[in-house]
Amino acid sequence: MWDVVDLGAKQGYAIDEFRRKRETFFDAEFSITPEKCLAIDHKTEYWEDLTRSGYKPQELDLANDEAIASLPEANYYLAWHFLEHVPTKEWSNKLVKAALSKSRYGCWFRLPSFEPDEVSGEGALRAIGLRWTWSHWVGHPTHYLIEDCKNAVNEWFSEHGEKLERGVQVRVTPAGRTWNTHDEHVVFIDAPIDTTEYSPEMGKKPSRNFTPPLITEWNVVVRF
Repeated sequence: MWDVVDLGAKQGYAIDEFRRKRETFFDAEFSITPEKCLAIDHKTEYWEDLTRSGYKPQELDLANDEAIASLPEANYYLAWHFLEHVPTKEWSNKLVKAALSKSRYGCWFRLPSFEPDEVSGEGALRAIGLRWTWSHWVGHPTHYLIEDCKNAVNEWFSEHGEKLERGVQVRVTPAGRTWNTHDEHVVFIDAPIDTTEYSPEMGKKPSRNFTPPLITEWNVVVRF
């Protein structure tokens, strides 16, 4: 059994951070060694980085049921900045449920914020003609929300809860914040698709501080 399986691993930064901060959300019952970490991605361009870190890379396109069914068991599953890359929310839900089914102790999902509210979400930006860069990318067809993820967890638990010795704990926490519109990832609503950062050539942005700060990404941690 793997200690960690990371979906959409890229260079393996999620595994790096998980190994450093696992005790923040999970019981540190055993150490996690690199050779027991599986990094899954549909691209092979990161294999050199992953191998250098001691992780096992695997090429797998998770856009089909057969690939999802082939996922191995692991103590923990990660999916950081991945669930927004799949075609639909229904497919994101499939991946969340598969990760829950294959993990022994729990899952850690990290979601870029697509939350529309005007308190800590993009709604506060859109009210003044701005948005996040990542809310209009070709590579982000699915604006997967905290509520979507929690609903998928609840649906999975309603089907599999009797198999668990303990209940399911879901913890949602901010993973990143911004305090003002000077953030490079804040651009005008009509900025071109796939804009990755603000540049002065786009024009002068409204200057606004946010109290409380806006949340740029969220942790959704599920513990068994």
